[in-house]
Amino acid sequence: MSEQPTTSQVIYSLWNAAKKNFDHAQATHAKVSQAAATLELSCERLPEAIALRLDEKLPDAAAKAATAIASRWTNANAHADRAAKAYEEATKLARQNIYGGALIVIAAFATGVAALAFWILPNHDQIVAMRMEKAQLEATLSKLTYDGARANVQPCVDSAGAARLCIRIDESAKIQGRGLKVIKGY
Repeated sequence: MSEQPTTSQVIYSLWNAAKKNFDHAQATHAKVSQAAATLELSCERLPEAIALRLDEKLPDAAAKAATAIASRWTNANAHADRAAKAYEEATKLARQNIYGGALIVIAAFATGVAALAFWILPNHDQIVAMRMEKAQLEATLSKLTYDGARANVQPCVDSAGAARLCIRIDESAKIQGRGLKVIKGY
């Protein structure tokens, strides 16, 4: 299986063919001009009958040379037109490749962001579980607060020098019952 030539190779090949045709046309033109000059010089030296004969044949030779040159120029123009068209197609393809590549990068980025969000953010079931856990924790906190959990317990030393846990009490509160005191803030 043969490889397809790149656009640059096609353009280069067409340019070389056009240049070859142009060079060949120039060489043909130079040869015809040189032959015409040589012929004119020779004609001046020939007898008049030969000169008349040459005058009859020379227009045909010039017409053939002109036709050959015109054909070469037409061929060169066709190659140049194909090269220009190939160049336009290459620039169009390059633009499409750039836009396509940018679109792929954007799609990959969006997919990455979505995957990262899916991985990091909790799903619906996790959110429901967290809300239930929060409600349970709030209920437990309310019960503990009611039971005195927010009391300010601090280490202290009693009159005998022993380390004890102490709390602040509200001495202004009047309470019925022996050995009970009201915790400050309750």
